[in-house]
Amino acid sequence: MLTSSPGLQRQRRIALIHGVRQSRDLGYRFVFTTLQDHRPNFTYLPIVSRPQLEISPWPGAIGHVQDLWNSDVLEHAWGFRPSPENTHVLLCGNPEMIESMTAILARDGFQQQGPRQPGQVHSEKYWPIKADHTS
Repeated sequence: MLTSSPGLQRQRRIALIHGVRQSRDLGYRFVFTTLQDHRPNFTYLPIVSRPQLEISPWPGAIGHVQDLWNSDVLEHAWGFRPSPENTHVLLCGNPEMIESMTAILARDGFQQQGPRQPGQVHSEKYWPIKADHTS
């Protein structure tokens, strides 16, 4: 999607916060770093949550997608803070990350896109959240 997106041809800013457990899970990393090198409107932000499992020390950001969103890294890269007025967010992946990010975004005024409700947050869960079977 990113390589064929018309948004990369225009001045629309695009950021990819790529959260994984280990750096070896950063699929398409070369493609994303190359896009960042050639498209000034594209920002690639990889983050690793389990650096203790790395064979070599991970030199980049440590934590979760939520940590990078809550930091000032996007504001620094873009020159402005993402807000519902200037940003759409697409969340893909772990349903727990999506729920956590959706709550953080809601606190900042972002609304989830629905069938009859326009919003700035779009999501795709990779698997359903398991029901709590405790009694």
